[in-house]
Amino acid sequence: MSPGTRGLAAAGLLALAAWPGLAGAQTASSSSATSASTATTAQATTDAARFLASCHQSLNSGRLDPACQGATYRGDLERLRVEALRTQNPSLITLVGDAYSSALAPVSDSGEAYQWYLMAAVRGDPRAMERLADMYRNGRGVPRDRVKAFGYARATARLAVPGSAAANQAERALAELSQE
Repeated sequence: MSPGTRGLAAAGLLALAAWPGLAGAQTASSSSATSASTATTAQATTDAARFLASCHQSLNSGRLDPACQGATYRGDLERLRVEALRTQNPSLITLVGDAYSSALAPVSDSGEAYQWYLMAAVRGDPRAMERLADMYRNGRGVPRDRVKAFGYARATARLAVPGSAAANQAERALAELSQE
């Protein structure tokens, strides 16, 4: 099973465990407690991911949301880091990189963002590849490297959903890099 599908499989198993016809077969209280604990953890991770994505969008648009500057942000980021490493979900890994990439974020660290993006890119996330292409093209957090930028932009263009923001950005980057 690929790393990206493990999280989906776990979510599917949770859904099956909660299915009324199947749940009645379980009589042990420990398995019910485990299911409830897993569901609570999954919900907390989803909430943390939504919060961090919202903060990332507001920081990128120039709006400074006070909630994104405090302990809540750091706590949710830590929960998401643990879950991303546990599940190896490329989308979660990219989201952790996004949390570190913004200069306005309370945990801004382009080197840390690079490591998380690289981890997600190796697992096939085109959004992480797009961000790596941008980092190399602009020399943000890494030495400027046109060849690596071009390589990541090509990989993004091949893997991204046609017409998606990542695919469009990759096409623009390829056009710019081809002219340099």
